[in-house]
Amino acid sequence: MSCAEAFAPYHGGHERSPRGKMRSDWRRIGSDLRIALSGALAQVSEDVSHGQPAQNRGGSASAVTSVIAAHWSGPLPSPAELEKLEQIVPGGAERLLCMAEKELGMAEKKLDVAEKELDVAERKLDVDERKLEKEFGMA
Repeated sequence: MSCAEAFAPYHGGHERSPRGKMRSDWRRIGSDLRIALSGALAQVSEDVSHGQPAQNRGGSASAVTSVIAAHWSGPLPSPAELEKLEQIVPGGAERLLCMAEKELGMAEKKLDVAEKELDVAERKLDVDERKLEKEFGMA
């Protein structure tokens, strides 16, 4: 079957503009897909609830695949990865945590230094501003 034959039922709507026809076609395709998928899911649910694989009921066997995704964000590995590290290198998770704490301490010290430098710069700016005010008689 060609692509044109497969999509033939979706052409010929009453929409006048090409964009309108395309929207109408995609709506019908989406509706047909929803119907087909809900039927397939109902069949899978029935098979699972009866505990019978597809080949026992006379149909062809089909594989069901599920995907589980996880996301972890932060400076340290996820707890599961830390656990694996501990199994591979006993004490490795503790060492990694100590390294992270040291790095955090160094970052805090850098932040303290930057804040002190900012305070000094602000005081210098205030002094310079007062000098200018005195020179130009604005104070």
